[in-house]
Amino acid sequence: MTAAAEATGNLEEVYSRLGDNYERELEFRRKIVGAAVYPVLVLLLALFGAIGVSKIVLPQVEELLAYSNAPLPMATRIILFWDNLSCGIR
Repeated sequence: MTAAAEATGNLEEVYSRLGDNYERELEFRRKIVGAAVYPVLVLLLALFGAIGVSKIVLPQVEELLAYSNAPLPMATRIILFWDNLSCGIR
């Protein structure tokens, strides 16, 4: 590109356009990264929240429900089952 610009005498104009293109590309990359950061943060917060509930709240709820001797709904049993499976991860 430099050789062609020198041959035509448009070196300053070509470098100016090239600089403009690099600036637009940099701005585009910054926008993409900025747009990707928010969903990643939300996902991480949701993950930490779910882990916190699984490790802190569910064991206490399970103890509370054990005292009631009432039949548990299927959804509650499934959640407690999955929590008990993750005990090896704790």
